[in-house]
Amino acid sequence: NLGQFQSSAMRLAAHLLMRIAAVALLALVCPTFFVLNSSEPVESVSPEKLQTVVLHIGPPKTGSTTLQVAFNMFRDALADDSILQPTEKDLPGIVGGVKVGACLALCLDRMKRSRCNPHLLNDTLPKFLDIASAHPARPIVLISAEDLHSHFIDVEQLKTLFARFHIRLLRVYRHFYEWLPSFYYQLNRNKIPPPPINQWLSEEVLGDSISRMRVFEVYEKMFDSIDVVDYSRAKQEKGLVYEVLCRHRISKTFNACAALKKNSTLPPANVGINLDFARILWTAAKRGIVNRTSIERKLFHKISNRLESWWVSHGSQTQEVPSRCLGDSVFNTIVETSVELHNYMQKYLRNHESLDSVRSKALASRSRFCAMDAEAIMSDPIWIEAVERAANGD
Repeated sequence: NLGQFQSSAMRLAAHLLMRIAAVALLALVCPTFFVLNSSEPVESVSPEKLQTVVLHIGPPKTGSTTLQVAFNMFRDALADDSILQPTEKDLPGIVGGVKVGACLALCLDRMKRSRCNPHLLNDTLPKFLDIASAHPARPIVLISAEDLHSHFIDVEQLKTLFARFHIRLLRVYRHFYEWLPSFYYQLNRNKIPPPPINQWLSEEVLGDSISRMRVFEVYEKMFDSIDVVDYSRAKQEKGLVYEVLCRHRISKTFNACAALKKNSTLPPANVGINLDFARILWTAAKRGIVNRTSIERKLFHKISNRLESWWVSHGSQTQEVPSRCLGDSVFNTIVETSVELHNYMQKYLRNHESLDSVRSKALASRSRFCAMDAEAIMSDPIWIEAVERAANGD
C-alpha cells in the first residue's frame, strides 16, 4: 500500500544519505585515495600557483663556474630577493663549495649513482624543499649544476623529485665552434702530455661532442619553461653574471644586481694554462733539454706561463710558430654543426644573429683548431733557450 511504499522510500533515502556522508568523510580524511583510484584525469595545478625551482643546467664550459661563484658570493643578496640556495648540508656528497649542485647530478646520473650520498635524495634534499615550501615568502629555489646536462641524467626522476614545484630551466648557449676548444681543454688539461687538439678531435670525438650538445633536446621535451642566455653576446656586453642577475633571468634580483654593481670584481673561476706550451715543456723534458724534476706539477704551471709570456712579448713578433691543423672534413662538420645548433636555439634567444654571420665566424675560427708542433719547435735554438730560461725562472 501507499504507506508502506512511503516508509520504504524514506528508509532507502536515509541509507543513501548515510553512505554519501561516509564517503564525504573519507574524502576529507584521505583525499589521496580518490586521486589514486579515480579513473578521471586529475586536474593539474597551474604553474603560476606553484612555487618555482630554477635549475641552471650548464652545459659545461659555458661560464657555469663563474655563475656559481657569483651565486655563492651574493647568496645573502639573493636571499633578500627571495631566492633560496641549498648548502653542502642539503646536498651532501663528494663535491662541495660552489660545485655542491654536482652532488645532486651524481645521484641522478645512471652511470655514477654509486658515488651518490643516499641521504641526499631520501633525507636532506626533501627536508630542504619542505623548508622552502613552508616559508611564508614562497622563495624561488635555485640549484646550479652543469653536470645535469648529460646523456645519463634520469630526467624523469629529476622531474619527479621537484613534482610539487614549477620547474624552470636556465641554460647558457655558446656557439659550438667556441665551445669545442674549451671542452677540449677541460678534458685534457691534466693529461701528461696533453694531446694536440688536431689529434684529439677525431670524427668519433666530434660525434660525441655534438651529441652532448643535443642533450638539451631531451629537457625540451620534458619542460616547457626554459630561459636561454647567449654566452657570446653576454660576454661582449656587461658579462654573463650581469646578464643573469641584472637582467633578471632567475627572478627580480634587484638586491643581487645592486651587490654585483658594488663589487663587480669576481674571483677567477678557472685559472689554467695554455696546453700548447704545456706540451712544449713536456717535449723539452723528454729530450733532456730541461730536468724533468724541475717541472714537477707544483712548478709546471709557473714555468708554462713564463714560456707563454715570453712568446707573447717576444717570440710572436719575430717568427711564425710551426703548427698542425685540423683536416678539412672534420672542420667543415664543426662549421655546419655550429650553424645547425644556432638555428635550433634561435627560438630561445632574445637577440638573433643571422646564420650567415654564424657560418662566417665559424669559418674564421680555424686557428682555434690548430696546435703548436712541439717536436718541431724543440729543434729551434731560440725556443730551446726560451724553455731553459723559463725553467730557471728567468
